[in-house]
Amino acid sequence: MAHDFGEVSPNSMNTGQIKFTNTGQALLKITEVGRCCGVVAKLDKDKTEYAPGESGAVKIEWRSGSQRSVFKRQLVVHSNDAASPTTNLAIQAKVVLKVTWEPKRLRLYLDKENAGGPKVTISSLDNQPFSIGGFKSTGDCMTADFDPSAKVTKHVIEPKVKMEKLQKNLKGRININLMTSAKALKNLGVLFVLFFNISMIITCPYFPDSVPQAWSCSVPFSCIRSTVCQ
Repeated sequence: MAHDFGEVSPNSMNTGQIKFTNTGQALLKITEVGRCCGVVAKLDKDKTEYAPGESGAVKIEWRSGSQRSVFKRQLVVHSNDAASPTTNLAIQAKVVLKVTWEPKRLRLYLDKENAGGPKVTISSLDNQPFSIGGFKSTGDCMTADFDPSAKVTKHVIEPKVKMEKLQKNLKGRININLMTSAKALKNLGVLFVLFFNISMIITCPYFPDSVPQAWSCSVPFSCIRSTVCQ
């Protein structure tokens, strides 16, 4: 027995069911529905006993990943069927990317206007228009203006940073809901990390006449704070 979800969007919750019928002459008792990584499976209405000719279903729920992939899993159902005490249930799906976005990660700085955050560009890969349905961020440290009625193949969103809240959320995630006319297309995520710029002049104490060298780098603010706290 098998269930093919077909093409699904990334980061989407997918539900389905595999139906079965007791074709034997005795009472069928299902003793266990095996577990599988990333899949939640259970008997419909938690019913475990089925009379001859009675039908039932195994309900399935799983969340797709963020990347293009082929999803395949197998569940094992245990029963009192002497001829076939175990039955394999095959599950498969194809995770298809319908949009792409850049950047995938934001580098933010306290000493820059709007924390130096760039605009986020979201583009359709199948040339189908979509709209922005929502914008949320960790700790509500960022907001964005958008028109939920605008359906186009490319959106450019400019996150607006709340600096006070950003200092309390040194890293996190922006969730942007995308919508087609029929349903939610996907919930894409943009990670963000607050960085701290370090600059210094380095001289060599063993060579007093050496030319000082300027040095600078960017370090995640969370690393600096955790080091100070230790």
